[in-house]
Amino acid sequence: MQIFKNQTNNKVSATSLVGTNDSSTTDPAAISQNLQTIISPDLLLDIKKWNGNTTTTVSDSKLLSDMGIKANHIPFWVTNIAKWVTDGKISEQDFVNAIMYMHTSGIIK
Repeated sequence: MQIFKNQTNNKVSATSLVGTNDSSTTDPAAISQNLQTIISPDLLLDIKKWNGNTTTTVSDSKLLSDMGIKANHIPFWVTNIAKWVTDGKISEQDFVNAIMYMHTSGIIK
């Protein structure tokens, strides 16, 4: 799986790599190793807005859309992971990897 930033609309998108239909595509470590991301400069701001750290907000579907995911709901407990990003405990890349894994696993719908 690859995540990349579309240079024309600044959205982060995900695509599957050809020939990755094996069990490694469901293994979190393998997924994390295979992800290559150019993070949008606005992603951290969107994460802060989504997590309620600013006066404006971003919806679940908007945040997911900005990462190239077509879904509408992120479980509430994921806000803990978003807080780790805004506190500098994990990188934006780690957050995107976690979201992508949860989407692939059916946790985010």
